[in-house]
Amino acid sequence: CPDCSLTPNKATQRRQKELESKLRKDPSTAKKVIPSKELYHIRSCALAIMNHGDKLPPAKLEEYQTVIRKHHKLDKQEQLSKEILQETIDMEFTIPNENFIPGAQLVVDALNEDDDKIADFIRDWRYHFLETMHSRYLPIGWDVDSPVHCDRPNQRT
Repeated sequence: CPDCSLTPNKATQRRQKELESKLRKDPSTAKKVIPSKELYHIRSCALAIMNHGDKLPPAKLEEYQTVIRKHHKLDKQEQLSKEILQETIDMEFTIPNENFIPGAQLVVDALNEDDDKIADFIRDWRYHFLETMHSRYLPIGWDVDSPVHCDRPNQRT
């Protein structure tokens, strides 16, 4: 039932985050997207013009307008409408992080096809399952310490 699975799901997410933080050596690989300084600057220029354009020094106003025109590939003579400014303010200023490593990949890399590490990992998850689910109806013979068989069909001998 949905209510019964909510608590174990939260516990599982917590455990996954703990594993990920333990294995992640480089914090710059943690986020899927990161802010683009260039896009953020363009957005800031549009915000400044929209909110304080009448108070900006003429040279600064021209600089900001040039940044926005360049981004939108507009001619120097074209006026920046409120619609263009608003579109620029609303634009997404994050970009994909090329260094991003998903948590699952960190685990796979840490296990490194080592049968003992994989077996320990599986036993830890079995224990986590017991602790969070409090299952009363496990199959006969089910045990945290049951042997783990790692079978790799493409393994060379």
